[in-house]
Amino acid sequence: MLLRPLLVPALALGTIALSSSAQSVALRDTSLFHKRVVYIMRQFATRPLPAGDTLVTWTTEPVLFHTSAIGDDTARAGMLRGDRMVGTSMVTWLDGQPYDRVAG
Repeated sequence: MLLRPLLVPALALGTIALSSSAQSVALRDTSLFHKRVVYIMRQFATRPLPAGDTLVTWTTEPVLFHTSAIGDDTARAGMLRGDRMVGTSMVTWLDGQPYDRVAG
């Protein structure tokens, strides 16, 4: 799998952050974990993903990175798969209804 060599250290760091008893250490480790995940996404994505909330899911394969950014009238989402497949979508709202949809 393409992302495995970079992902294992990042996941180990996340485990340390979750098991740490000192809040300041956990916050620092969580921040470092996030920075590593962003680094991995930037290295492997073939185009930009929406910046915002990030969710990482993994089993044995594939690894999935999900991002979302919500604004006053726009919702954007992106997905990066372990084999470098990227998908993005955007919905614009007008008067409480979807106005425009774009997927790529």
